[in-house]
Amino acid sequence: MTVLAVVFVMIPAAILIYTFVIKSDTPTKEAPKAAGTEHVEIETNQNDEKDTKETQKKETQTKDSTAKADDVTKEEKQAAKEKEQQKLAEEKAAKEKEAKQKAEQEKVEQEKRAAEKKKEEEEKKQPVETVKPSSAYTAAIQGGYLHNAVEGDTIQSISIKYYGSEAYVNQIKQLNGITADRVPAGTKVALIKTQ
Repeated sequence: MTVLAVVFVMIPAAILIYTFVIKSDTPTKEAPKAAGTEHVEIETNQNDEKDTKETQKKETQTKDSTAKADDVTKEEKQAAKEKEQQKLAEEKAAKEKEAKQKAEQEKVEQEKRAAEKKKEEEEKKQPVETVKPSSAYTAAIQGGYLHNAVEGDTIQSISIKYYGSEAYVNQIKQLNGITADRVPAGTKVALIKTQ
């Protein structure tokens, strides 16, 4: 672009130099002197005026084209800046959105962990009854119908394990004299003898 601008500026400058410096050095033609007359005619060069007008026209055209080229480059630079700023803004918005989503996910996970911890604490606080021996209980123990409870055992899980359903849950509770569903680990739970 700059090379073109220099060329467009140098051409009219060279024409001006040629017109005013080189042409002005050439002598004007004088009419031959006739004997007895001292009338001298000086011939004006109308071509010089035309050349001057043409060079002025060319200068204005080159100035206009240079100005237009400058305007175009300014517009292109401005458009490029705007595109770059827009791209940076989009990247920033995407990063902010991603960070926000990550923060929300972390918050949800923390809430889940807190809920699970609270649930575990509540289960631990839930009253666990100890087995109260009864005559049926003693008979079940003597007959060998026992289950040694492990961590996490419930009356339902014991009923399903030995009888295949939860149909005997209430009977097992009555037999052992308990009302809670959870059974502490190490407790001996008497089972109902089925025939």
